[in-house]
This record gives sequence, C-alpha cells and structure tokens, in this order.
Amino acid sequence: MNYYSVSKTGNREVNEDSTGIIKGTDCTCFIVADGLGGHGKGDIASQIAVSAFKSVFEKRLTLPMEESLTSAFQNAQNAIMSEQQRQGAVFQMKTTAAAVVFDHTSAICGHIGDTRIYTFAHNRIKERTLDHKQDVVFSIPITNKERYGETTDTLIQLCKEHCLPFEYDLRYFTLQTMAGKWRIDMNLRPVRLEHINLVKERGNTKKFHVQPRLFLSLRDTFDYIMRHDSKLIEEMVERDKQEQELAMG
Repeated sequence: MNYYSVSKTGNREVNEDSTGIIKGTDCTCFIVADGLGGHGKGDIASQIAVSAFKSVFEKRLTLPMEESLTSAFQNAQNAIMSEQQRQGAVFQMKTTAAAVVFDHTSAICGHIGDTRIYTFAHNRIKERTLDHKQDVVFSIPITNKERYGETTDTLIQLCKEHCLPFEYDLRYFTLQTMAGKWRIDMNLRPVRLEHINLVKERGNTKKFHVQPRLFLSLRDTFDYIMRHDSKLIEEMVERDKQEQELAMG
C-alpha cells in the first residue's frame, strides 16, 4: 500500500496540523488532527492528540480494534484538557481529529469535528464522513445497516413502479411526486436528500433545500419520500376541504 502525508500552512503563521502514521503490532493507524487556529494553541492540541493515538496503537492492543480507537479519542481528549488546565488555557488549545485503523481483514474510522475522511472509487467520491458541526438527524432503516446491492437501478425500478418521472445525470438522481421534487446525490454515503416543496413553493423548480436527515439505504430514502409527500398531500386535501366548507357557509 502506498501512502503520503501532505500538510500546508495556508494563510496562517503557524501550521497547526499534526499527522501520524502509526504501525503497531496488530494494526496500522493513520491520524490527522487540525488545530483550531481561531482559538490559539491549536498546534499544541493537535500534537497532543497524535501523541495520544501513538500511545494506544504503537503497542500490542489489549482491546478489540474498535474499542481501542474509542479509547484513543478519549485519551486525546483527557490529555488536551489536562494541558489546558496546566497552562490556564481552558478556552484555547482545541483540535479536530480523524483516524483510520486497519489490520489484515478490516478497517474502521472515527472522527470528531469537521476533518473529513473520504473514500474514492474510479476517481470519484464514494463516501465521506459528516462534519459534527452540521445539525443532522440520522434516519436509520429498520435493518439498522446499509442494504447491499443497491444501485441507481434500484431507484429507477421504484420510480417506474410508482409511475414517477425521474432524471439521472451521473451524480444527481431527481424524481418528482405530486407534492415535491427530490434530488439525491449519488456520490455520497450516507445518502443526502434535497427537496422542493411544490405545494408551498409552486413557482420554485430549481432551488433545492437540504433535508435535515441522512439515510443508509436508497430504498429507505425512497420510502421516506413517499411517506413525506403522502402526508403533505393529505394535509393539502384536508385544507382544501375546509376552505370549501367555509365558502359554502
């Protein structure tokens, strides 16, 4: 496996990024910590975070890999907070962190803050982590895991079954119901969904609004769309009925 580490200072006087490539007995860990420049002492925080990960993964693991990763994040948090107290800098010395750990059979990742982890396939983004600063409610399907084997054809078949018009331009899959126009970014996992409410925004056909939820499955995404717009149509019919009754006296 080939790997590289590149870090640039950018417009700041101090490079507050820290990286680590930790080859242990049981696994290998890659970590990136991005010190928060606006708070001060971010370079110290990021260095402490990387050191905490090294203390966990340089030696033979005593816990499963996932628990070891959780422990590394907690150790980093505790070490940074201790140094904040020692230097009297409780409102400074902050950092994000993103780490990937793998052995011969599997890989896991963890992150905190807005430092992202990406996976690429065929020169395109396949998946990425979600920034913690984004306020998102996760919609977890009943299976509580991704439905394997789903492709664009899954959405095409569902649209045909429900007689819904759709378009696909190699990135966005767009479909329309009686009450809404929906767009799915096929490059992202979890699935991000964008929406135009055609009942309340009848003149709007282009300005999509990001839905405050994510999905692990394309089929569950479609089911949510149908539930959402069915409820919207019911409310619209009820409102029209009430208006007619008022008009009749």
